[in-house]
Amino acid sequence: MTKAKGLNWLGPALVLALARTGAAAEQSPLREQRVRELRGSVHARLACTDCHPRGVDPVLRPQMEPVNCQACHQPEASIYWESIHGKEAARGNPDVPTCASCHGSHAIAPVTAKESRVSQGNLPQTCSTCHQSVTLSKKYGVPGERYSTYLSSFHGTANRFGQAFAANCASCHGAHNIFPQSDPRSTINPANLVRTCGQCHPNAGENFARGRVHVEATPDNSLGVFVVRTFYYWFIGILVSLFGIHIALDLYGRARRAGRSEGKP
Repeated sequence: MTKAKGLNWLGPALVLALARTGAAAEQSPLREQRVRELRGSVHARLACTDCHPRGVDPVLRPQMEPVNCQACHQPEASIYWESIHGKEAARGNPDVPTCASCHGSHAIAPVTAKESRVSQGNLPQTCSTCHQSVTLSKKYGVPGERYSTYLSSFHGTANRFGQAFAANCASCHGAHNIFPQSDPRSTINPANLVRTCGQCHPNAGENFARGRVHVEATPDNSLGVFVVRTFYYWFIGILVSLFGIHIALDLYGRARRAGRSEGKP
């Protein structure tokens, strides 16, 4: 998709309206903030006009990021436009994530930086903006609670504690090459799961890949996990309570014995 095609996609009326707002926005405090963010980002050497045409307020142009970013990131953009996100963006879907949705717009840190929105530790939370949303899940008929179920898994727990090897969303679903599970190109298509899991688990076979990942511990979705998890919640809670009672009684007994010893002649 060329830049001209991207502008036509927005529509001439919208482009004209944005152009009229540019002069007022040029000296705004928000623009100054954006400039500071840009200077501290991985794109510090770029000028505003390298991405935004002159006289157009960048704050009002969220749909343009994929078009502008591809001037420098052509390979990634080509993959994005083929993905499920890119195809929806081409249709003008306002809910679909763009480059800025994941990477940020001006304060873009390197992927390897801890503060990056797409770093190993932050990526799951970034993806959760859409994939933990009840509204979007119902609207598009996609599975919900992807973030909460990820956090309750081994991968999610390891990721929260800073384990660099822990699989995150991109490890399984891909980064720019995200396709529906039914698509043969999808990394989570049944035919590709063994290879995907094998990136971290070299001995993974077909039986290994059959295991569910985003498990909602409810009687309807996974009765076994629900029973085991409920048992351990109660078991551990009761066990800790008994330990607490035992320690309290022991301290009470020690205090009483100490008092008796002091009262003896």
